[in-house]
Amino acid sequence: MLGKEFIMPEESTNVEEPIVNAEGSQASDEDKQEQSKTFTQSDLDREVDRRLAKQQEKLEQQIQEAKEAGKSEGQKLAAMTEKERKDAELSQKEQEIADREATLQKRELTASISDELAKQGLPTGLANSLVELGDADVIHSTMETIQSAIEQGINEGVNERLRTEAPKNGGSNVDGADDPFVQVMNKYK
Repeated sequence: MLGKEFIMPEESTNVEEPIVNAEGSQASDEDKQEQSKTFTQSDLDREVDRRLAKQQEKLEQQIQEAKEAGKSEGQKLAAMTEKERKDAELSQKEQEIADREATLQKRELTASISDELAKQGLPTGLANSLVELGDADVIHSTMETIQSAIEQGINEGVNERLRTEAPKNGGSNVDGADDPFVQVMNKYK
């Protein structure tokens, strides 16, 4: 294996471009071989070793950064006194409890809003969106606004359907003495 030689072009491309001599004519196969580099096995081994070392260095740097990030939290806890550690653990537990309470309150608010929406005849799917408003007073005023907007839309739709237009074929053009109604009324005068 040590005696093998590898011939590699200076730039590896999929498309071979013709090589042009100084005289302007295309180069022959012999000219192409002269312009390509020849690598021995030892040259390739050195290049591979160099690239592997570079990758190894990057990997070790990433591992070191991850270790430092993990150590920083541990060092903080180790540097704290016993009282500080207990205080930190207590504050962490208090935060977890506060998060649980907030989640529970959000569920309860969603359920109550969903019930109120159902009572008012509004879609209960709006409950999750309304809960995001947070404040109960704001939620109730928003529900009232939605209710009035829906009622207004329904009333406008009903009025539109019930609206009648004047007859388009002209209706009755009978006036005065020719009107049969007027003739009957005149008999009773």
